[in-house]
Amino acid sequence: MQPQLAAILIIGGNKVVTEHRAPQQSPKKDDPYLDAAKANLLKFKSLQATYYLKIAEEIIALRGHVESGRSAIPDVDVWLQTEAGFTEVEAKTFGRFDKELATSTLLIRRGMSPDAIAAIAQADQKTRAESLIYMERNEPIDASWVRSRASANSITTMSPDDLAELRRAELFQETSEQHAAIKLAEIERGAAELLDLIDSAMADGSGVEHIYSFSPTGETFPVNGRAARILSELDELFGGRPRVYDRPADADRFLYQPSPKHVALASVSFSYESLYDLQRGKITPENLVSDDWFKPRRCLAFLAGRRASAVPDKTAQGLPWSPSIAPTFVDIDTGAGGAALGFVAAGMYPLRVLARTEHEFAVVSSNPVPNVGLIVEGLDDHLLPLKGQAIDLLTSGMPFHHYEIPEAKKAFQNALNAVELLKPKVFLFETLPRERDGYMAGSFESQGYDVRWYTLDSAEYGLVQAKSREILVGALKGQGLLDRLVMPVLQARPQLLASAIGDLVAGHVWSGEESAAERDAHRALVQDWVQKCGAEPAPHFPNPFEKRAAPLWRGLGINIKRPVRNPPSPDDLRLENGFFLSTEMIKRIQGYPAGWNVEAAEYSIGKEVAGSFPPVMAKMAGLAIHTALTGVAFDHERAFRVPLLRANRSRIRPGEFISRIPRVSEAYADPNRAFKIRETQRRREIDLPHRPYPRPTLGAVPDSTEPREGLEPDL
Repeated sequence: MQPQLAAILIIGGNKVVTEHRAPQQSPKKDDPYLDAAKANLLKFKSLQATYYLKIAEEIIALRGHVESGRSAIPDVDVWLQTEAGFTEVEAKTFGRFDKELATSTLLIRRGMSPDAIAAIAQADQKTRAESLIYMERNEPIDASWVRSRASANSITTMSPDDLAELRRAELFQETSEQHAAIKLAEIERGAAELLDLIDSAMADGSGVEHIYSFSPTGETFPVNGRAARILSELDELFGGRPRVYDRPADADRFLYQPSPKHVALASVSFSYESLYDLQRGKITPENLVSDDWFKPRRCLAFLAGRRASAVPDKTAQGLPWSPSIAPTFVDIDTGAGGAALGFVAAGMYPLRVLARTEHEFAVVSSNPVPNVGLIVEGLDDHLLPLKGQAIDLLTSGMPFHHYEIPEAKKAFQNALNAVELLKPKVFLFETLPRERDGYMAGSFESQGYDVRWYTLDSAEYGLVQAKSREILVGALKGQGLLDRLVMPVLQARPQLLASAIGDLVAGHVWSGEESAAERDAHRALVQDWVQKCGAEPAPHFPNPFEKRAAPLWRGLGINIKRPVRNPPSPDDLRLENGFFLSTEMIKRIQGYPAGWNVEAAEYSIGKEVAGSFPPVMAKMAGLAIHTALTGVAFDHERAFRVPLLRANRSRIRPGEFISRIPRVSEAYADPNRAFKIRETQRRREIDLPHRPYPRPTLGAVPDSTEPREGLEPDL
């Protein structure tokens, strides 16, 4: 029999006996390793309590310093979050500590966990005192015990009327849950029995036309009657059929988050319809044994708990997912349009995509990104009409350091002015590593923004470059957006230079008059380059602030001085300083899709492509910002596999293809995805011999009105 420890507390005039059963002790054995492990664990437990309380003590000292007027911090909790990396909950928890609790040696001596210490700090004075008394007695207490004691103590302080109201609410809540559980069990049992009845009718061999009259128990029209009973129970549980709304007409401007609760409501709604028709005998017997879309068997299986949903994957696209307006963004310096492409692919809608030059405007506006504008006189002319609108993201496709020093300062000032004018919820700019210690972050903080630096490795995003990019992200203070912003971590395979641009290096266009020896010599030159340099990643492109990249490129046989429009000729491959990269090669290195146009008339914007923020990185960062703003979850690995552009056949000109940016819904995180894929495959393989009239197929007999059995087309 295990020893028990008991304590009697006098609370509100009543005796409350609490019991604690000591844990079962394992027999002692001589094991030096276990003894050492025990000693280390106890030491580390004591240390975690020590440092946790030191943090509390330091914050108490900080509050006293601020309250004395020696530091101008308007809110210590906000300062802890913005400057010291505390979460909002942590800041509020440490705000509940007093000097006595923060310097308690008892908590350290007992090796209390930070969770238990936090629970004691958040509790009322009575619960604190009880907790310390129990610890003095060496009683085993933890965070859950402290919270339960605090809850019990709060009840003792209630007035009789408040306590009666609490007990009434608890009673009704408990009764309603029990009633709902009973009703749910009745619905599941009734649906399962109805399914079994239909299966028994089929196994009886009397034919599908006798399902409604089949009655092994002597009931009159058992299918109709049981459907009516289930429908009545559904009415009691839901109070009527859940409403299902249609998509709005401008669905292209909306994103649809596939809410599992909404799918379940739609399944209940379809089940209502099927049961209503079953009750009245309106469903044909053939459809009672079919497991096809929206057929009653699927709905009954859902009600019986045998299916996760009565709504199939294909039909789910027509369901009214809870709509949320797409987050909006403004690109104040789009360059080659790569960042704009990435953010649109992340499900954001561009209010303005602004180009600095006519060539950039002509190029970007020829691609599938709306609202492209040309900065003619000044940036403010384009931004003032947007003042007062809800703008979620402000960004710049061209980093400030792409320009020479005077222009770079102007670009940064433009960004600062745009943030001040538009007050976006979030901004994102690519910068240089040295700016971490500069004035840039402080300039945005003075405008009411929390800022955070992120380092993104290009190789993790499948790019050829061995470069880390510094990203400055800011969010309006007080909204907690940065706490919810987590940049995706991908396991993409980094590419090498040969795999990325090898075919373009070998893509010289021959006139047809060359000899076979010349072609062989060219092929040998390309092979030499691939063997010598192709197994390396690409260095970063030089900019006015980092010019040391040119020798690295020269070591790879490439002259990075200027981009050209054509692949290297045999003579170019023999140049001492290396061949020039074509614009298409730079696109590949920067991760631009092949269908993205970067040429207009006789002008190519290869330099802008080389200096821009890569579109795939913009897409993944955009998905993280999208999640922080809306709460929509994405499968980042699947999102990475979805192409930035997809060629769709034109409906007007069937021989032509149109480049389109895929919908962000392809990247939704869907826990039922594996089930849906398996279900679709099962449906493709299933044989439904009960169909009296198979669908006509391409294998139908010519000039015959009778269709022939054949494979059904894919859904």
